[in-house]
Amino acid sequence: MSRKVFISLFFTSGTLFCGNAGFWQLRRKKWKEQLIETRSKYMNLEPYEVKLPLPTDEDLIFKPCKMTGKFDHSKEMLILRKYEDQNGYRVITPFYIQENAGFLVSRGWVPLSHKDISTRPEPQGLVTITGVLREGEEASQYTPANSQRLKEWYFIELPIMSQYCNLNNPESKNFLMQEMNWAREREIYEEEGLPELPIKSVKSDLLNWYVMPVTHASYATFWFSSSAICLFFNLLVLLRH
Repeated sequence: MSRKVFISLFFTSGTLFCGNAGFWQLRRKKWKEQLIETRSKYMNLEPYEVKLPLPTDEDLIFKPCKMTGKFDHSKEMLILRKYEDQNGYRVITPFYIQENAGFLVSRGWVPLSHKDISTRPEPQGLVTITGVLREGEEASQYTPANSQRLKEWYFIELPIMSQYCNLNNPESKNFLMQEMNWAREREIYEEEGLPELPIKSVKSDLLNWYVMPVTHASYATFWFSSSAICLFFNLLVLLRH
C-alpha cells in the first residue's frame, strides 16, 4: 500500500467517524428535547391515584401521582449524593400501599449531619405523598455493587432493594416513586438553610440532564467540524501530484 493511499484511508476513516458522531449527538439532542416537551406537559396534570396492580395499557412514568400508605423507616436506605456541592445522602424508604406491596420512595436529600433518622422529623402512620413514578438507576463501571447483607447502597437497584424491604409486588421491581415538592420552583442554596428534611426534588429536576440539548448541539458542531477538516485534508492528499 502506497503512502498516499494509507493517508487517504486515514482521513476517510476520520471523516466517517466524526460525521457519525455528529449525527449521534443530534439524535440525542432531539430525544432529550422530546422528553422535555412531554414532561413539561405532564407537570400541569392533576396527580392520579396509584393503585395496585398498575395498568399495563397506559404510560404512567413521570406523570404526577399520589399514593396513600405507610413508610417503614426501619428499612431506610441511604445513598451518598451531593446537593449543590454539599455532601449528604439520598434517602430511599419503602412505602406500603398494601401488606408487603408498594414502592420504594426516593424521598430527597439530607446533609451528613442528618444521617441519623432521629435528627429529622419523619411522617408516621397513614399518609398521602405525591411525586412521579420512574425507573431505577444503572450502575456505571466504577460504581461498587450494592450489599444487602452489609446494608451498603451505592445506586438505586430496585430488584435488590425491594427484596430487602419485603416488597413482593412486581411493580416495585420496575418502578420507584420520586417524591416531589411541587410548590418550590428551584433547588435550595446552602445559605438558605434546611426548610425541609429530606429536601425533596422539584420540577426542574425532571427536566434537567447532566448533558442538556444545547450541549449536544455544541458537541455535534465539534464533530461535524472535525469531519470537514478530515475531508479537506483528504482532498489535499488525493489532488496532490
